[in-house]
Amino acid sequence: MIIPLRITAHRACPACATREDEKASRTCTACKGTGQVIHERHTHKVRLAAGLRDGQKVRIRKLGGPGKHGGTPGDLYVAVHVHD
Repeated sequence: MIIPLRITAHRACPACATREDEKASRTCTACKGTGQVIHERHTHKVRLAAGLRDGQKVRIRKLGGPGKHGGTPGDLYVAVHVHD
């Protein structure tokens, strides 16, 4: 089975990261009070084996972030949520 897998990377919100007042950070319109904004978003089509159970962890090769010291991308581990 081939499914789309959306990968989203976040970074600290530049608008409220330097604020020391916690209440001001909660009212930030850029991050909506979460403290993080979307940095990158990618969608990949991945092939998963049939018969996966809800909550099962799956290893997807070469979609993870770069390895230690900037090596090639590593494996990505995801938990599968099965919906009927």
